[in-house]
Amino acid sequence: MKKLFIILFCIITLSGCNIYYSFNIDESLNITESINFRYDNMSFEGTSAVMTEDDFINLKNSVKRDAEKYNYKIIDNTVDNNINYTLKRITSFSNFSTPVFLEGKYENFITKCNDSTCSLTASSIENEFYGDGNIVNYSISISLPFEVIRHNALSYDEKSNTYYWFHSPLKESRNIEIIFNKDGDNVVEEYETKVKTKSYLWIIIGVSILSILSFVGIKVYRANKYRL
Repeated sequence: MKKLFIILFCIITLSGCNIYYSFNIDESLNITESINFRYDNMSFEGTSAVMTEDDFINLKNSVKRDAEKYNYKIIDNTVDNNINYTLKRITSFSNFSTPVFLEGKYENFITKCNDSTCSLTASSIENEFYGDGNIVNYSISISLPFEVIRHNALSYDEKSNTYYWFHSPLKESRNIEIIFNKDGDNVVEEYETKVKTKSYLWIIIGVSILSILSFVGIKVYRANKYRL
C-alpha cells in the first residue's frame, strides 16, 4: 500500500509531493492516524494531464483496497476532478507500531508508559527519490491533551498543543521524540480557558474605562452648564 500511495501522489504533483501525516493522542491514550490530501481541478486531458481519469480511478481503488487491508478508513469527499479524501486509523497507544505509510521513512516506532509519563519515539531513515526526480516530503504532527515534558520537534503550536517534524531527502531529518505526563488537566482546555479569561478581563477593563470616562464627561458637562 505504501508504494501505491506514494505513486498516486507523486504522479499528481510530478515535481514532488508533500504528504501531511498527523497523530492525535486522546485522553484515553488512543492514537488516530490521519492522512489528508486535496487537489483541486486535476486535469485528465490535454498536455497538462498526468494520466487518464480511468487510470487514476483504478490506482485510487487499489489504494482503497490496500487501506482496508490495514484497517484504514477512507473518507472520500472527491467531487468530479476535485480530489479530496482522508485516510484514518485508530490504534491504542500500547499497540502502536510503525505506520504503513511511514515505512522506509521512520523505523522503531516505540510507545511506552510508566506510572506518570508516556513517550513516543521513532528513528528517521534517509529518504529516497521516487519516480523521475520526484521528491517526497513528509510533514508530521502529534497533537495531545497532556503536558509535554520533553520533545525534539522543529516547532509547536501552544494553542492546540501540536508538535511538528519534517522528513525530506533534501536535508537531514531528525528522529521523533516526545515525552508527556499521562495524568493531570487537559492543557488544551486550560489554554482555551486562559484565553477566554484574558478576553473577559479586557472587556471588563474596557467597560470600566468607558464608564469612568462617561461619568467624568457628564460631571464636566454639568459643571460647565451651571457656570453658563
